[in-house]
Amino acid sequence: LITCVGSVRSAKLRMAHATSEHKNAFRTFKEKHEIVSLVGSLSKSGGHHLHASLSDKDGNVYGGHVMEMDVFTTAEIVLGVTETQIFDRVFDEDTGFKELQVLKD
Repeated sequence: LITCVGSVRSAKLRMAHATSEHKNAFRTFKEKHEIVSLVGSLSKSGGHHLHASLSDKDGNVYGGHVMEMDVFTTAEIVLGVTETQIFDRVFDEDTGFKELQVLKD
């Protein structure tokens, strides 16, 4: 996913200080926000890793790992496709998370 702009009714983000032992450091937004940025990777196997920056009505910006997003008016998504690589997510014992693995097709 190269970029995205739009708006959400609500969203749930995992904050940057999450670890494999403390994965539940979330922030939930139940009011409308602008999608200032949405970037990350998607894979055919269903794995994904998305980060968003969301702006509230006062212009305050919050960012984190996307757990949930409910689109309000639109989400204008730009995707890039690679013909020579496969993106997959594989569990990493060091981090405790599924991490990106890029393979040749």
